[in-house]
This record gives sequence, C-alpha cells and structure tokens, in this order.
Amino acid sequence: MTQSRSIVVEALTIMDAHTTMFERKSGYTISPCGTFFLGIFFLISLVGVGLLVYYFAPCREEKQLQASDGDSFLNFSISIKKNYVKLSKAVVPDLYELWLIPFIWEGNFTFHGEVKILVNVTEDTNNVTLHAFCIKIDENFTHIVEYSANNKNNKTVIKIAEQKNDIDKQFHVIKTSNTLKKGNQYVVHLKFIGYLNDNLHGFYRSSYMVGNQTRWIATTQFEPTDARRAFPCFDEPALKAKFQINLARPRNMTSISNMPRIGKRTPV
Repeated sequence: MTQSRSIVVEALTIMDAHTTMFERKSGYTISPCGTFFLGIFFLISLVGVGLLVYYFAPCREEKQLQASDGDSFLNFSISIKKNYVKLSKAVVPDLYELWLIPFIWEGNFTFHGEVKILVNVTEDTNNVTLHAFCIKIDENFTHIVEYSANNKNNKTVIKIAEQKNDIDKQFHVIKTSNTLKKGNQYVVHLKFIGYLNDNLHGFYRSSYMVGNQTRWIATTQFEPTDARRAFPCFDEPALKAKFQINLARPRNMTSISNMPRIGKRTPV
C-alpha cells in the first residue's frame, strides 16, 4: 500500500510538473527607450506609405472655370489625370508677345489674353503642340503665318486642319495642312480667357485688408510648370524664350514687374 501511494504521488508530481510547464506564459519585455524607437519607426513607415501613394498613385484634379462676364464658352469643367510628357523639339519658341487683361473685382475674377509666339522649326512637321491648362482657347481665332525678317509684309498663311485639347497631358495641339519647314520661322497667334483662381498657381488672385475694405490683386506663380495656367506656351524649363508683356489695369491700380517698363501707356 505504501509503495502504491508513493507511485501515485510521483505520478501526480510529474503531472503537475508537466501541467505547470504548459501553463507557463512566455513574453518579451520592452524598455521605454525601445518603445520610443518603435513608435518613431511606425510614424516613419506611415509617412513613407503616404508619400508613395501621393507620388505614384493616379491623381485626379478637379478644376472649375466659371465667369459672369457673358462669355459662355468659359463655363466648363475639366477632370484631368496628371500625365507628364515632354513636348516635341520640332517647334521651339523664340519670342512671346503677350497681352493680359485681368478683371479684378468680385463676381468676375476672369482675364482675357492674347499671345503671338515666334517659333523656330527644327524639323519638318505638321504639328504645333504647346501647353494650356485651365484656360479656354478661342479656336476660331487661332492662326499661323510664316515669318520673314527680310519681308515682313509677305506673310504666308498656314492652313489649320485641326485643333484639340489633350487634357491628360495639358496640351493644346494644332495640326496644319501645310508642312512647317525646317529652318523657317512662324508666328502662332492665339486668343484665350481664363479664371483668376485662388490656389496660388499660375495667374491668380489674392487680397488684403485696408481698414474694413478688401482690396484685390492679381499676381503670378509660374514655376515650375504653371505658366500654362496663364497663357498657351511651351512650358518646360529647357524651352526658354524672350518675352514682351503688355498688361492692362484700371487707372486707379498699379502694376509691379521685375523688369523695367518700355514704351508708353495706351488705353485699352
């Protein structure tokens, strides 16, 4: 009997030992310093994922152009998918002659513009592609003429076959019936209207207070690729050109530029 009891006790002891071993909870202890660095790593990971989504995921941008000045063809909406493609080097700009008329009062905030672009043709082409974004080009006005410094009165008109906007690439494409010849110069003439936005891009509006009065200004931010919001242009850093700018304003307002004024004021 004593031997049997001893065997039972040993069996229970072994069972308890095994039971205790399986019920024992294992784990890790993290120091406060380790917790801090783990939190930093987690935050950096979140920021990294956010940046990847921002720069690599398809991005859509909504812009609305609305005007109350009677120009019905300005009222339109566009939804664009950013798709950056470089322009062809077959046509490159040499000189811009630009006219801008901003309407800086509440209920309007539009601007009218006109641009003549003297371009050099580096290879035969039937295509003039330039940038335009959030502006409406009057396609009925667009025309191209051959330019000759020796004979300015003899301007050969280039027939335009088609015009279209490539919204995804922010292009305005002009296809010509006549071939633009390598080594020649041409003048591309366009009219357009746009909206003085409030998002600090292109040709935009801003305001400041004088007492209880709100005063408005129209200003520009073209870098790196926002000149296309103000006028049709070859909006790439490598495609540099000369500019002659004509800016209209009410008599009670002031124009400020980083270049000196040339010529005389003329009424619009």
